[in-house]
Amino acid sequence: MKTSLLICSLLLLNTICFASEKIACTDCFFSGTVVDFITRKPMADVVIIAKSNVAAGEQKVVTDQQGQYKMQVLPTGIYSLRFEKENYKSIEKKNIVLKKNGTKLNIELSEDGETEEDYHNMLLKIDFI
Repeated sequence: MKTSLLICSLLLLNTICFASEKIACTDCFFSGTVVDFITRKPMADVVIIAKSNVAAGEQKVVTDQQGQYKMQVLPTGIYSLRFEKENYKSIEKKNIVLKKNGTKLNIELSEDGETEEDYHNMLLKIDFI
């Protein structure tokens, strides 16, 4: 009887611990700035789509007039972020770790008409807060 009670208690504790890891937290977020690769000017209305194996579905945000975005209240984990804007090449960054206190990801987008060489020289800047 004591063994059964101990096993049930451990299973319950294990379930609670794993469930709490997937709960969204208020200080877990992605943020950053999106700029044009050539002009270095901030880009408004860029759509950022976040997908993860820890969260069902996807979350979307759009950059403001200063090219800035903030995607918050996400569970910690590993994400894939896609940056899209009409007439620009979409960029997808995979295996980005979201931790408490946020992850900053700045992106430079190139226009569709730019050469493939310019596109591959694009810089990705990741700053951990």
